[in-house]
Amino acid sequence: MNSHGETLITSKAEVKSVEKICTDTGWMAPVYRDWDDSIECPNRSVRMIYITTVAAKSKKDIILHKRRNTRLSCVSGAISVEISLGKEKPDITRHLLDVNGSSLDVLHVDAGIPFRIVNEYSQDATILSFPDLSWHPDVLDESSKFSSWNEFYERI
Repeated sequence: MNSHGETLITSKAEVKSVEKICTDTGWMAPVYRDWDDSIECPNRSVRMIYITTVAAKSKKDIILHKRRNTRLSCVSGAISVEISLGKEKPDITRHLLDVNGSSLDVLHVDAGIPFRIVNEYSQDATILSFPDLSWHPDVLDESSKFSSWNEFYERI
């Protein structure tokens, strides 16, 4: 997919590759730097960084953040991210994020675009997420969850 340093743009979802830098004990990859235009965070800076996992052979619910732009990078294992860019069922695209190769992919999904994280593999996956709005108990993100794409299309 994007493991050769290519940028893939699909309307309101974009995958960018960042270079893996070898260290004495492994590697590191700068997924965000406030001064680096190649790893931009448009309109706002990152407000929260968290790690989530997806068990092997499982998937998360579809989520639609109405106000929050999302950035994801798979830092162990591999995941597919399903994204719907329209109101028709065939509009679902899939992006593979894994840690193989010489680069690390960072997926940016604009607010208002629903997505689901799927782990079809036999190893758990770890995902670094750094959205532009932080979760806060007193501030609603106006997000919605859906158990299937059929449910999403019926409710929108």
